[in-house]
Amino acid sequence: MKFHKKGFDRAIVKKLSGIAAPVLALMFYFFLGLAVLLTVIGLIVIIVNVPVNEMILPPFIRSIIGNDEITAYSVSLGNGIKIICPAEFFTLGKLKIAIYTTIAVCVGVCLMLAPVCRFVSRLLKNVAADDLLNINNGAYVKFIGLTVMIGQTFILFLSRLFNYYLVKMFVSDGSNVELSWGIDLRGIFAGLIILFVGEIYSAACRFAQSANVTVGKEDNV
Repeated sequence: MKFHKKGFDRAIVKKLSGIAAPVLALMFYFFLGLAVLLTVIGLIVIIVNVPVNEMILPPFIRSIIGNDEITAYSVSLGNGIKIICPAEFFTLGKLKIAIYTTIAVCVGVCLMLAPVCRFVSRLLKNVAADDLLNINNGAYVKFIGLTVMIGQTFILFLSRLFNYYLVKMFVSDGSNVELSWGIDLRGIFAGLIILFVGEIYSAACRFAQSANVTVGKEDNV
């Protein structure tokens, strides 16, 4: 039995889009719920007042044990660099700040991914319905680009602050550490590329719709 390759590939794309659309729609609510949960955890951490060695450490901080006691803490900056902080300088206040900054970055990531999932879900829903030239599709792509541009730039800035505060708190002489102000252009460039693609997509949809209207008028003559 032979299949028409183009039609067969199109059917596969439609089927996969139909499966992915509701999954991404659920991911929208998942990321929003996760952002709320992380915010609640941050509020709980505020009222916690226990010794540092009894706290549950975040994944990027590990205790170093020597002679059956904690002698230091290893703090990973997420860029391949670790800071070893002696236990006597590792206070509950410093740990809380490290947790707050981590939660802030994670909430920012969730708030960026949530709308991206929503717009991609709507786009794939139209693809599954064989409505590739729906005028809203280009708008969805442009909304994704705008979300990435703003969201990723903000997250990268938060990550820079995160690394700055960790280094300043946990190195032996934090007075010599300063924050280098600036904007990471990766998010802006990625967002601009997606916006450009979305604008081309919108133009193609408008052209297709105007062509259909013209053909319809000619048929009615």
